[in-house]
Amino acid sequence: MIRTTIITALIVILVTVGVFVFIQRPAQTPVGIVSGETEVANIDTIDNTFDIKVTSPKPLENIGQGSVVVKGEAKLWYFEGSFPVKLYDSSNTLVGAGPATALGDWMTTEFVPFEGTIKIDPNAKEGEGYILFSEDNPAGDEERGRPIKTYKLPIYIPKQNTMSVLVYFGTHETINSNCAEVVPVKRTVMKSESVARVAILELLKGIQATEYGYVTGIPESATLNSISITNGIAKVDLSGISGGGSCNVGMIRSQIEMTLKQFKTVEKVEVFINGKSDILEP
Repeated sequence: MIRTTIITALIVILVTVGVFVFIQRPAQTPVGIVSGETEVANIDTIDNTFDIKVTSPKPLENIGQGSVVVKGEAKLWYFEGSFPVKLYDSSNTLVGAGPATALGDWMTTEFVPFEGTIKIDPNAKEGEGYILFSEDNPAGDEERGRPIKTYKLPIYIPKQNTMSVLVYFGTHETINSNCAEVVPVKRTVMKSESVARVAILELLKGIQATEYGYVTGIPESATLNSISITNGIAKVDLSGISGGGSCNVGMIRSQIEMTLKQFKTVEKVEVFINGKSDILEP
């Protein structure tokens, strides 16, 4: 009788502990939702009960060359009609970013379609990377009292078809002796038949964070209007440049001329600012 009572008591205790543990177990994060930077399962879309559904690209899809278009639907993720999207390669390096833009009235509690185009860095590593979708939160986490919602979509980044071009800048040494003396800096860009245009656009981007010791006379406001090459003469028309002192003008002309003369088809360079050829005269 005593033995039976002890066994019965032990069973009751075990059942009670099991029920307690089950009740106290933390809630599981639904599949497809991530907190912070935690990776999620490979699913085509998030369930309709959640806040975002990505329809393109599909999980582990080859996103191709140059850029990737993202499409889907989201609700309560937008601020001023968009939310941020970032692309990471297999080394967890940021290789692209841009907004996903609402295709309808975003000030609603319903799902709103979105679309965005993210340019792929030519230096992106081949392999499995991911696209990180984040709700826009200009007020900061503390205002909302919870982490920003994010969704991580695994994708495949193929080896990008690239080429190298040279852009020319001055240095801290040459600017003190000869403003027109410029040196080449190698850039990796997406392969293109319009190599002269690509080179000038790279020049107008200015000095990058990894390029040390260089200076440029070209202002950030500079944009390319047109460029053509005929019978060995390259004609380039720019906007956003007002000239300046003789030193700055000399540097700008040299940067443009040397960047274009790297190509065998260019023997002479004519530079125009909004159609005028005398803006960059010394």
